[in-house]
Amino acid sequence: MRRPDPLMVQGFLVLAASLLATACAIRQAPAIEADREARQLPNDSWFMKQRLSSGDPIPRRALELARNDWRGKNAGRASAFAPGSWTPAGPTNIGGRLTALAVDPNDPSHVWAGAAAGGVFETANGGATWVPIFDGQPLLPVGAIAAHPTDSDIVYVGTGEANGAGYSYDGDGVYRTIDGGVSWQHLGLDDTRRIGRIAIDPGDPQRIFVAAAGNVYTPDRERGVYRSVDGGATWTQVLFVAPTAGAIDIAISPLNPTRIFAAIWEHYGTPEEWVAGGTNSGIW
Repeated sequence: MRRPDPLMVQGFLVLAASLLATACAIRQAPAIEADREARQLPNDSWFMKQRLSSGDPIPRRALELARNDWRGKNAGRASAFAPGSWTPAGPTNIGGRLTALAVDPNDPSHVWAGAAAGGVFETANGGATWVPIFDGQPLLPVGAIAAHPTDSDIVYVGTGEANGAGYSYDGDGVYRTIDGGVSWQHLGLDDTRRIGRIAIDPGDPQRIFVAAAGNVYTPDRERGVYRSVDGGATWTQVLFVAPTAGAIDIAISPLNPTRIFAAIWEHYGTPEEWVAGGTNSGIW
């Protein structure tokens, strides 16, 4: 019997090994691709859904573990979180809830408080007594109040509560008083419906930003961030994200007044559902 050529046997073995390796690679390719996809960063929609409540309560055990973990990490800073003392300061005859506060830059006992459906109240004695000063205006839902950084007589009020849901009410824009609340001037932005914050540049009080939340039930382009450079006489929309995403808060950097931060919240209501969150929500 003729013995096989060693070179042929070696070639056959190499070919067989190559074919086997190729077959294995083909079988492993889908698994590798699936693993690669699983390792990709989740998109915005995933983050949004991950943070939305399922409607179920947080498991008691998980909540307690989270609290203990926080306590352990902050044990050395206990004094920084020590509670102070609080006493009720009124007012108690308001419609709905309080949504905004502003303090006189020259007198800390002089405070203005805005109610979700009850106008603006003023105290000159640290909350011992309160006086309504906005009742003469056509719409009383208040979402924001901002005091002038140096002049105690100038206060801005943004009407319409921006906390959302079907039990908040529309406003009709921004108002200003230059005589301590004796009279009010309407400054426009009627169609913004709800205002979450007014921020005044402390270095240039004529420069004002308004966070407008917009209509809860109808998408529109009136929401977003507005800026005035003339004390509210005129306004320019400087940020618009989406017809269902409005601005609910805004802040001016104390170190760099050209750096502005705006909080955008996508929320809207329909006859069938209330949507509180979306991929257009975030900090800008």
